Amino acid sequence: MSLPNFPPPIPPKIPPPKLIFKEEAVATIVEMVTELASEESQIDSDTGEFAETTLAYMLTKRQKTFEFYVKKFVEDVLAYCHRADFPEPLIFTVAEMILKRFNDELAENDVGTSAPLSEVKMDDTSFKFAVASVDLSAIASEQLFNSIKSRLNLYRKVVSL
Repeated sequence: MSLPNFPPPIPPKIPPPKLIFKEEAVATIVEMVTELASEESQIDSDTGEFAETTLAYMLTKRQKTFEFYVKKFVEDVLAYCHRADFPEPLIFTVAEMILKRFNDELAENDVGTSAPLSEVKMDDTSFKFAVASVDLSAIASEQLFNSIKSRLNLYRKVVSL
């Protein structure tokens, strides 16, 4: 007795991610981060503006720096993924990383410095920070980028040499 000859099952079609131009990705991320920051920030009742300790205030005062970070992050993603077009699902990932970077920077300004220690003494309590030897912003950028590489690998194109 032979088994009936059934056709092989057809796998479900997963639509490819929507791809957008990098300029559109940058504009969308800037808009998204600005909206989220303004929702989280408190408005000073005296001046009617954002309080100086809020993320929205920081982003408005440092608009060019903020836009630079977004453009750089998008360019880094495109370079890592070997793409000219930006996968739309990554917009939320990049927006989250930009928010995290500026929130960390804001927290660092509130607390003081988060530079690594190069020397600690016990008696009469002495600390020595390794500020001159380390670029903290470069370390933070690299750590943030490394934390999302597993997500980026989903959209990475294979390049032959």
